[in-house]
Amino acid sequence: MYDLAALIADLALFEEFRATVRGDAPVRRIREVKIKLTARCNLRCAFCRIWQLDEPDALSTEDVLRVIEELAALECRKIHFSGGECTLRPDLPQLIAAASSRGMRISLTTNGTRLTAELAEALLSAGLRTVTLSLDSPASALHDLLRGVKGAFKRTVAGLKHLQRARKSLKAKVNIRLNMVLTRANYQTYPDLLGLARELGVDEVCVLPVDEKSTTDNRLLPWQLREYTESIAPAVAALRAEFGYSTALHLIYPFGQEKADLRDAAESAYARGYYREHLCYAPWLTALILWNGDVVPCCMLRGRVPPPGNVLQSSFHEIYLGEGFNTLRQRFQRKRLPACHTCDDFLAENRILEQAFIAR
Repeated sequence: MYDLAALIADLALFEEFRATVRGDAPVRRIREVKIKLTARCNLRCAFCRIWQLDEPDALSTEDVLRVIEELAALECRKIHFSGGECTLRPDLPQLIAAASSRGMRISLTTNGTRLTAELAEALLSAGLRTVTLSLDSPASALHDLLRGVKGAFKRTVAGLKHLQRARKSLKAKVNIRLNMVLTRANYQTYPDLLGLARELGVDEVCVLPVDEKSTTDNRLLPWQLREYTESIAPAVAALRAEFGYSTALHLIYPFGQEKADLRDAAESAYARGYYREHLCYAPWLTALILWNGDVVPCCMLRGRVPPPGNVLQSSFHEIYLGEGFNTLRQRFQRKRLPACHTCDDFLAENRILEQAFIAR
């Protein structure tokens, strides 16, 4: 949920948002959209199944450019490109440039292994403003094991350095971040990854508890959750403060701090009960467009709810403002879906919005 501070500070815009959530006014605009450009990937991550789908890219360059125009008309503030591995699309710089030229902030997530000096310069020149590279451990062998391809660590670090050089030579205002997926194999290396990130000149480090839909092979065991919270998190907090990274609690204690939180985390209930009583505002602010054109409110609902529409069959405007999406919003109002209780993606943002609703 992009730039909530600006949304809350704009009295007219926030009152409009409040009215749409209450159902007193129709949704008229969107704040942020994620577009998964491809299901193809050159890695074979142990905790991801997208690469196993073997689905072609249904969205052509022209399709994505049309969607970008529609998003601009809905006053979208940000587009996030991801995959699969989105750098497998040769049109990625063109898509970034098209969205950036319409005033939207552009970010992407990549494994970084395909970033050459030329591609890094092309992406930054096109207007990319945030790039997040996946790095799961400072130990190359462990990262390669989790990512399923030998040499992945070396190529990701090389790609990161290409970005650093391109940022310097172009004087580009781009934020370079790392994403670490916390699994039972790598959670102990989080403090050391912070040290590597500082050495590499990374601007921020984010962590994500592993999300597994059909297996529990990588989820932390109860004793590991306790070890993380009691022994590793304090070291993480100290290092993040020392290195100038965010000390937001969800980046230090992604599994929570209380015993009840850890019990929930052991079952992948990373929302820790929040959505039993509170609303998730994502369907009023965001959407996800998949590589086959399907539109759903967010990543957690991919494959878990029927898509309200497909941009190859209808305009995004018709889908997002239409009956199917509104039906999902009404369903959220009554009761959150089972997948919501496993999601921590928007937990911090939803708490901010909840407090703003109370304060107003």
